[in-house]
Amino acid sequence: AYPAAKDVEGDLDAGGAGKLAAYVQHNEESAPRVCRQVRKRLDADLAHEPPYVKRASVSAQLLRTLVRAAAPGALEYYVPFTVDAASALLERREPELHVAGCDLLSAVA
Repeated sequence: AYPAAKDVEGDLDAGGAGKLAAYVQHNEESAPRVCRQVRKRLDADLAHEPPYVKRASVSAQLLRTLVRAAAPGALEYYVPFTVDAASALLERREPELHVAGCDLLSAVA
């Protein structure tokens, strides 16, 4: 679902994100593990100086895709990771990351 490792300006692969969302939807117990991996990628992109804004936005888009595809009863798996990721995005100075953080929060509202 992520762009190539060296492509710091790439977009979310919608097909890959859809497949991942379908997998997690059918295997709800894997949601926390997948969310932790997305969060790990987000942290790595934010830790880079200057931060990889586009790649961090891709992580937020992927997490939002997973939340929106989740069954209503499975949303509890996503809320802690989503709020934590949104908080990390909102702490940054870049306006694009603020928008991504707010978008994440709206997905679980």
